[in-house]
Amino acid sequence: MRTLHIVMRDAGGQVSHQAIGRAIVAAAIDEKVTRSTLRTGLLALAFYQSHSPRQAAEAMRTLAELGDVDFEERDFDPQWCSPDQCIRTIDVLLGRKGRPFSESVRAELVQIRQALAEASGGDCTFYLVELGPGERLAAHDVGPAQHRGSVASKRNRTGAISRPANQRLHPTAAGTDARGRG
Repeated sequence: MRTLHIVMRDAGGQVSHQAIGRAIVAAAIDEKVTRSTLRTGLLALAFYQSHSPRQAAEAMRTLAELGDVDFEERDFDPQWCSPDQCIRTIDVLLGRKGRPFSESVRAELVQIRQALAEASGGDCTFYLVELGPGERLAAHDVGPAQHRGSVASKRNRTGAISRPANQRLHPTAAGTDARGRG
């Protein structure tokens, strides 16, 4: 089962990530709410999601086997986004009255929203990624991060920062370009 993660980057390029959980992935909420989100003029939650390292490698391998598709490895780099519009999207999802989500999905949406709200004031950028069992972000995607929280993060053997899923992410300030992306 895949686990949704939020990855944040500050102005200095410091990157940290936090496991969110599996409920949003299991519920496949984008399949159920993309049209309603788009009707409100907002982007679907899937817009903020990037390929995992494994997904990117598989896609590049498939394209290379086809041989008639030009691509570069950087085409599969994460797309860094500004948190503000995603916060509005999550607010719409949480405000759904017709068919509300399960408590576990709502809890994960709230967890993402809280991390984005903290990042919003500091101009951080972020993306969402689903990681499979045993899959880690590439060491170059995750570097040392500064946290205001009292629980220290630990580095694993790949250089990724790991922290319990219930520990809040505390990114530092970051900059974005004119499009709101890093």
